[in-house]
Amino acid sequence: MMNLGKARGFSIVELVIIIAIIVGLAGVVVPIVSQEIKDSRRAQAIADINRVATALNQYIKDTLFFPTGKDGTTSFHYLYTDGNMPNNNVFSSGEGCHLGEFLNSDEYGGMRWNGPYLQSVKQDPWENAYIVNVQGFFNTGERAMIISAGPDGAINTSSRSTSPEGDDIMLLID
Repeated sequence: MMNLGKARGFSIVELVIIIAIIVGLAGVVVPIVSQEIKDSRRAQAIADINRVATALNQYIKDTLFFPTGKDGTTSFHYLYTDGNMPNNNVFSSGEGCHLGEFLNSDEYGGMRWNGPYLQSVKQDPWENAYIVNVQGFFNTGERAMIISAGPDGAINTSSRSTSPEGDDIMLLID
């Protein structure tokens, strides 16, 4: 005669304890991971803005024109990248041009154009377009800047600001 014994499994109390431990660990890990994702998105936006600034400065250095239109004319008020246009875009008061088109075509830079200046111009980490306020180069009331609307998708920074407002990420262009 075989002694099969009792089949043994987890009791309800043991299962409740295991589930409580898993939920407790998740409560600690999820906020940490969430903050890391927020920080990495912000770092990516800052890196993208710096790349755009470098490309624009090289364009200006090579062509001797501000990036405001063909051969430095003042036809563009802003440049933009791929992505959704941010809400409350105070820089879209006039004509705009896609930044990639502007920096990767000799159409706008004249005889001294030595580009392309920026191979890829993507949307910001929140799927919004980066905006470059080029009107600030020819309008003394505004500042030339590169801006990401940040996580809320709305530009909170005014055209005369020297620092970003709200959750915007911004760099002034000298």
